[in-house]
Amino acid sequence: YTILEPNAMVIDDAAQDYRFAPSGIPLAATTYCRSYAAAPIFAPNGAVLGTLAVCSPEPNMFTREHGRTLEVLARQIITRLELYAKTNQQDRVVRSRQRIERALTVERNFVTSVLDSVHALVLVLDTAGRIVRFNRACETVSGFSFAELVGRSYPEELFPPEEREHAMRMFEQARAGKLDGSYEMHWRTKDGGMRRIAWTASSLSDPQGDVNFVITTGIDVTEQRHELDRLRTSETRYRHLVEGSLGIICTHDLDGNIQSINAHAAAILGHTPEEIIGTPLFDYIADDHKRDYEQY
Repeated sequence: YTILEPNAMVIDDAAQDYRFAPSGIPLAATTYCRSYAAAPIFAPNGAVLGTLAVCSPEPNMFTREHGRTLEVLARQIITRLELYAKTNQQDRVVRSRQRIERALTVERNFVTSVLDSVHALVLVLDTAGRIVRFNRACETVSGFSFAELVGRSYPEELFPPEEREHAMRMFEQARAGKLDGSYEMHWRTKDGGMRRIAWTASSLSDPQGDVNFVITTGIDVTEQRHELDRLRTSETRYRHLVEGSLGIICTHDLDGNIQSINAHAAAILGHTPEEIIGTPLFDYIADDHKRDYEQY
């Protein structure tokens, strides 16, 4: 009966109430309630959750004031239940966030470990060109730590002033997805040296297609370029030596076809080097020495 009424119900004597047995409201095999007071407990959406009731085996134990007190207590119960529900919801949100953060931490640590274990230089920039990742290979080559450069855009300690504008252009092209192939630039090292780096770059977009980061990977080609320069210098010196010689200097392949010859030698034979290159060496051997050619 209580949940059918919006307010508290007070029964002075259930034994005199036609709705109940003459002995009152049965509570147990030999226990009956004569006085009864109860207030319904409603959820915020109006659903009935139950009642808050007090009983006594004696009649006329409760008044309307007791009923109003029960109504206040019922509202406090709902308030406390709502608080518990919100607290539990917040706890679930917090736990869910913590699980996500732990998963992101594990993933971030894994990515960091992978990036730091590779020998290639990995430099990650945000869309404003600020450094957000600088792997261990970058630290080793440059001498700068990630903490020294993080959040900075093309720091002058790292990028030579004469190449910063070129670096920015390459970044803009990579961010727009228009950078094809590789390019080379110099890095300044912390000890004042210079390293030449061959870079490739690509952009990383989110599911909506918006670019979030530009990832550049590089290889230190300083030694290779120095070796190439030394080789070119050596070739130049050799060429000058050969061209300045007054003797006959030539090279040929295993089939005896001339591959190179100095200008003085070609002039002695009455030709230019271009006319002789590709022709058989046999054609320029004196007749009395031709029988020794095969043995040669």
